[in-house]
Amino acid sequence: YDIHSKIGNSAISAKINHKLEPITTQINSGDQIEIITADNARPKPEWLEIATTAKAKQSIKSFLKRERQNNIERGMQMLDEKMKSLNIKLSGRVLRKIVPIYESNNKEELYSKIGAGIIDLKDLDKVLKVNSKSKILKFWTLFINKKEDEEGDDPAAINDLSLIHISEPTR
Repeated sequence: YDIHSKIGNSAISAKINHKLEPITTQINSGDQIEIITADNARPKPEWLEIATTAKAKQSIKSFLKRERQNNIERGMQMLDEKMKSLNIKLSGRVLRKIVPIYESNNKEELYSKIGAGIIDLKDLDKVLKVNSKSKILKFWTLFINKKEDEEGDDPAAINDLSLIHISEPTR
């Protein structure tokens, strides 16, 4: 990274004193170094633990942030296109359903995984048709029995809690 961030971002290995070494090998003053790069190589978050200079760490963070933002934008576009092909409007309700199904913590993580190719949307139509396993709310029906003649004519006047019965709805 000290020479150029583009070299650091695409580094895959190093020759130190004419010997092939992993990129994580510590170098000493006077070592002859040749950096081996690949066009498809990309920095990984683990590199932040290995990098020692502030310039290298900043270059890695900057690349990862840019890559994440690109993945989010690409993922948003891919999900939007898939939803349009299914004739479904992308809404907060739909996102709340698919975020946990695709094991994401929030919509940005979902978009990022889609954009990075970690999540494939080929089965999205099946996923949307499946009912959630854990429902937050259960709907209950409240039945109120009216005591004859004791409460008068007002059905809203309930003074005896023993008259309230709660039952689960039938399916």
